[in-house]
Amino acid sequence: MFKAGKRLAGACIILICIVFGLLVAYRLSDLLRVREDIEYRRTAEAVFSDVLREMEKIRGLPFLGRVELEIVEVSWVRENWGWKQVEAASREIESISSSAWSIP
Repeated sequence: MFKAGKRLAGACIILICIVFGLLVAYRLSDLLRVREDIEYRRTAEAVFSDVLREMEKIRGLPFLGRVELEIVEVSWVRENWGWKQVEAASREIESISSSAWSIP
């Protein structure tokens, strides 16, 4: 009976270690994702700043106000610039073509 208790305690300790390891790995992956987002934002802002400077050189005029960059997620782009726009354009084309056929 004493050996069974040791085995159970050992199994519990191993299970706790595995769960703890998974939690740490999840947290580290989350931190890495945040770091990648910060690096991407910095890179995008640096490129945007370079483009603004070059545009001012090409135009020979400074921008009147502050031009800001808004970084959005891919899911937002797909939702707002993707199928919604295609569906709206498709409905418009259908409306125009059906109207054209109804003219005598």
